[in-house]
Order: sequence, then C-alpha cells, then structure tokens
Amino acid sequence: MTGRRHVSRRQLLYTLGGVGAITAAAGASGTTARLLDGEGLGGWLTAGGLDLDICWRDGPVQSVEPTDSTESTDSVTGQAAMPGICPGFVNGTVIDIDLPDLDAENRTGSGSACVRLPDTRKNNPAWLWFRTSCPERPCTDVGDYSLANLYRELHVRVFYDVDQNGRAAAGETRTIYEGTLCEVLSELHKGVLLDSSWSTTGADEVEYFSPGQEVCIGFEWELTGDICTEGGSNAQFSLEFYGEQARHNMAMESPWDDECTVNCDEVCQECVQGKGISFVAFCVEDGEPLRDGDVCFGVTGTNTEGEPTRIAWHLTDEAQDRGVDGVDYTVLKTGNGPMPTDFAIENFPGGTEGYATIHDGYPGTEDQLPQSPCKDGDTGIKYDYEPGFDSPNDPCVPDDWEFSETQDS
Repeated sequence: MTGRRHVSRRQLLYTLGGVGAITAAAGASGTTARLLDGEGLGGWLTAGGLDLDICWRDGPVQSVEPTDSTESTDSVTGQAAMPGICPGFVNGTVIDIDLPDLDAENRTGSGSACVRLPDTRKNNPAWLWFRTSCPERPCTDVGDYSLANLYRELHVRVFYDVDQNGRAAAGETRTIYEGTLCEVLSELHKGVLLDSSWSTTGADEVEYFSPGQEVCIGFEWELTGDICTEGGSNAQFSLEFYGEQARHNMAMESPWDDECTVNCDEVCQECVQGKGISFVAFCVEDGEPLRDGDVCFGVTGTNTEGEPTRIAWHLTDEAQDRGVDGVDYTVLKTGNGPMPTDFAIENFPGGTEGYATIHDGYPGTEDQLPQSPCKDGDTGIKYDYEPGFDSPNDPCVPDDWEFSETQDS
C-alpha cells in the first residue's frame, strides 16, 4: 500500500526528467546510454541512499520508407518496439546519455527513463528523487560555441510516460517541465520528488513507492533553431536517481543542495549567412606593435558551408604586460563585393577583447588592401583562413588560421 504525503503540486517542483537520449529523424543512429552504479561519482551521491533499478529506452521512430503499418521500430535494435517494456533494468543510480548529432534533417526525438524500487524482502517503502546534471558550456570562453548554442536551441518537453514508450499519451499526460535543454537541466538539477501515482492525470498529492513499483519519465525534443554547425552537434548529460526510506521521513528537502550557474538566456552563436571570413587582422595605430600569438581568437559562428562568419577575441596578458595597450580596430575580409575592386573589407572596434561578425562592421578605406589590411601608417598581425592548416599557436589561435605579417603601408 502506498502512503500519501499531503503536499500541493504547486509546493513541489513537479518536473522529472532532463532530456534523455536523442533518436533523431529517420535513418539516424540511436542514443548511447550507460547505466552506472553510484560508486566513483564523487559528490554526486548522498549518504543513506537505497539501491535502485534503472533503465533507458529510445522512443519509436518511423521507418525510412513509410508503410501502411502503424508499428514503430526501436531505434537501437531495429526490432518492433513494444510499449511498456524496457530493454532491461540494471541496478544503479545514474544514466549517462550521449545524444547523436542534430542538424537540419535530424531535429526531433524521444525517449524514456525508468526507475524501480527493487522488490526484496528487506526493502521498505521509499521516496524516490531525481535530478539531471548541469548544462555544459557557458558562453564565456573563446572557442567554438556550437555545443553551448545547441543547449539553447533544443526545445524539450518532460512528462510522466504512462505507456513507457517515449510518447505523451493524449489526455493522460502530466507535463512536468518544458523549455530549452539548458533551462530543463538547470531547473531539474535541484532535485525532484517523484510520485508513485504518476499515471493519475492531475494528481495533487505525492505518493511514496512500495517495493516493486516503478515510474517512467518521458522526453520529447525538437531542434527549433539553427545551430550553424556543419554536420550537426550533439550533447551529453546525466540523470541521477536517489531513494530514501519513507518511514518517519516526510522528504521535505531535496538530497542535493547545489545549483547550476550557466546563463541560459545568453546567446552563444549567431547564424550569419554569406561568404565566410577570408582573413582577420588586428591593427594598432601607434605604440607597441603586435606579435604573433598576442591575440587569441576562436570561431563562434559559421555559415551553412561550415565557413567562419563570427569570431571572438582577446588580447593576452603577456601582450599587455609587454606594453600593448590594446587593439585599435579589427579587420575582416569576407570575399569580393559587387565590384571587382571591392574586397569586402570591414572594420570593427578594438580594445582588449571583442567580437566581429560579417556584415556588422563599417566599410574599409581605400588604403586597406588584402595584402595590407591595416590603414596607412598602422601596424598589425593577420591570419588567413586556410582549412586544414595546423596552427602552431593552438589553442590560442585555432587550426585553419595561418599567420602572416602585415607591414606599415
């Protein structure tokens, strides 16, 4: 018999799940999921937890060639998916999820995670808790932001999976949380008290679990934006479960007390179309000249061809210690303009750090040429985009960018 804890749904964070695996569109590879024992996870677990059984299954996807049959296929085995059956429960507490690539063709997917209180003679009724790992990749480091951008463009719906098939049942689904992957992981990392009466639509009370009972958490997701990455992008995260005896314990507080610090509202990568960047130059009007490696930069945006369209950069501490006050302006060349003599050179503000996105700068002057992009009398350093070039300054300067000096004009 289950017991009831009389707590209003509004008093609890009624959200389960954090997106599990992605089974992308037809023909895409399935999710990689590892079911782990709690040992060796550092600060993940809280003392006093109970043994639990966990499992993961991919949601059904349509066949590559549609047929008259409504039967779905399991994305991992290729066999007919049987709703209500997990591939197999494993004793453990953590599910590591590795999402396959998402791109313009592979945008949607679903899955289901289940947890069960083992039916042993020694087990007592228990409260079951759940949380996710924090979202990865804040938008603060110079580098490729495609993964961080994916966390903000993937829309996720989390719900009690009544049929255990990764699909929300019409009229029976209790939606738990909905938002971007970043928002879902940030919110659910705080910890969620699960409800053994999960199949009851609109339940206002949380019930603990008796030995043998289980609950399944469904995930549906869709890539709603453009992540501007050739070949797609994928993410990884973890689901963690925890059980504590219900006897003499009202489970008033989550067993975890840490929070995520990633800003999910920050835009990490802008999708700008057009010819990619041919070169970037950093120029100074007077004072200490720049040297190769004084400026670190990374690609933060690409076009559909995978060519760079946006960079983020910063002046190194070593350069500033040497007496370089800052970059006076940044120059991008983005391919020929409408006239043969128009080299599509753009200038951008300087400083000690900044961004430069094609089409957002102001036009270059007549004395700014590809071989000498800094203005007359100014000095600078220049990096040409050469796919396949192995930069000797990596990771300060990314591969595919070849250094060349730019002299006074």
